[in-house]
Amino acid sequence: MIGTINRAPRTDKIFRATAVLMGGRLKTLVPDATVKTTCNCTVYDANCKLDPADFTDTGLITAIAGLTIDVDVGEANADDWYSSGYAVFGTGDDIEVRIVIRSESIIGGTRLTVLRPLVTNIVGAAAAATAGCDSQFMGGCADLDNQLNFYGAPHKPPYIEAVQSGIKTRIGK
Repeated sequence: MIGTINRAPRTDKIFRATAVLMGGRLKTLVPDATVKTTCNCTVYDANCKLDPADFTDTGLITAIAGLTIDVDVGEANADDWYSSGYAVFGTGDDIEVRIVIRSESIIGGTRLTVLRPLVTNIVGAAAAATAGCDSQFMGGCADLDNQLNFYGAPHKPPYIEAVQSGIKTRIGK
């Protein structure tokens, strides 16, 4: 059955039937996802199913030079392990969270390049760096061993870009 009669009010001798197609499923909201080669999840959200605590290393700030901060964590991790992730510096009222745009393994720890400089924290303050994900199937998902939860289309065919959206647009007058 494709549809059902929802209601049929009568006016004089005329009935007007209102049908509901496919049980009203056409009015159902769909997930806000697109067909793209990158993942539709945000790292560490419910769909990603990763726990950030499993990918966080803690230590102390050993040097600060503008946007570059050296921390004594993650020496064994590869370069850019924390890129696209975040770092938490300080404790209590002095806590500062920064996006990590680049990370580099150095002797005795990791050099983080953050999006904004620190304001209140100095050398010796607590630091916790959490690994990031670049939303790529063979990139961050593979690095975090989370390809089973990849929510995208890594092998999207090139012709998919040519598909019309279905929205009529009018160009000109």
